[in-house]
Amino acid sequence: MFGRTLNTFTYRNAPLFKNFDKFVVSNALSSKTSIIAPTQHVNASNATSSYSTQTNKPFTITEKRIDELRTPHQPTSPHLTIYKFPLPAVMSIMHRATGICLGLGVAGLAGVTLFAPHDAIYYIEMLQTQYPALVYPAKFAVALPLTYHFCTGVRHIFWDETVKGITVPQVETSGKILLAVVAVLSTALTFISFK
Repeated sequence: MFGRTLNTFTYRNAPLFKNFDKFVVSNALSSKTSIIAPTQHVNASNATSSYSTQTNKPFTITEKRIDELRTPHQPTSPHLTIYKFPLPAVMSIMHRATGICLGLGVAGLAGVTLFAPHDAIYYIEMLQTQYPALVYPAKFAVALPLTYHFCTGVRHIFWDETVKGITVPQVETSGKILLAVVAVLSTALTFISFK
């Protein structure tokens, strides 16, 4: 179709090359004017488009600075104070956060072992004798990220290997079950003594 239109334009309307810009503007503003009938001239200020009820105004160019074009104080999307994260998203974020906490904890334990005057066992025993009220919170602070990261990691491995249980209702159900298992395991590990 483009070849036919171009052929029609070049052979039948050769005199229009002199006023090509006026021809294009008049054809764009009027649905009645066609390329085949170049004898119809349309005044650009009086022409109306077929999809608008307003009269077309002459085109003008205005210059603006770049800071005038920016809209100030517009929130980015997704805006964290508006949207509520679903349970699978929160659990995924917490899986990564507990992994970071465990990595930092192991690095800190290794740093204490390497650079402190005493080994880590000395400081753990000192915590038990001088601050006995902090023993259970400290054990829970270690047990919770460990059990959570382990359980969610096992679930991710199960998803990767079997490609089962990855629909939204199944993920939410398994997430609730996993949270209950993590609560029981971390509480049990907090109160169990390994002496």
